[in-house]
Amino acid sequence: MNDNSKISVGLLIPAVSIIAFVSMLFSENFIGALFVAIGGMMVWFAYSAVMNAKMPDITGNIVMVFGVLLASAFFLNYGLSTNMFGGFEVKLEGVVGSVLILFFTVLMGVLFKNNSQNFSYKSSALKVPPVKKNDNEKAVNLPDEDDSGGYDYEYDYDDGYDVEDLEDYYYDEEYEEEEYED
Repeated sequence: MNDNSKISVGLLIPAVSIIAFVSMLFSENFIGALFVAIGGMMVWFAYSAVMNAKMPDITGNIVMVFGVLLASAFFLNYGLSTNMFGGFEVKLEGVVGSVLILFFTVLMGVLFKNNSQNFSYKSSALKVPPVKKNDNEKAVNLPDEDDSGGYDYEYDYDDGYDVEDLEDYYYDEEYEEEEYED
């Protein structure tokens, strides 16, 4: 299965979870709605891990939507109660719990959103040109570039450079030996 098929099938899991969540809310089964929201995210992440599917760019947004669903189900179950006259009473503990759930899930969604942006750079943007100390000296050699555009990190460290050669790059204070008193 190619990556696009894996992602498309994987996105069906949150869609079905949202439909099941709404049906649980209409049947006033708020605990079931909590389990559907949590289970939907867990099954989606497990599917992505088992199938080695790349997470789509909208993963952070989906996590935030499920956070809102989870917080609303928690609030409806633990934050509201009906009194004997048919009215609603707001319980402070349920409100605080739902706000905390909302905070942490939105925080996690933002981290997923930023994480997908950080890994979208191409390897060619990360290449560093060789650095020269000055015109009379040899350039610091980078590992050899392979055909895929990345670097070959099997580097031979015995290329004639000594610690004394590298000391010129740094301040003398860093290489002075410190005497410790016993």
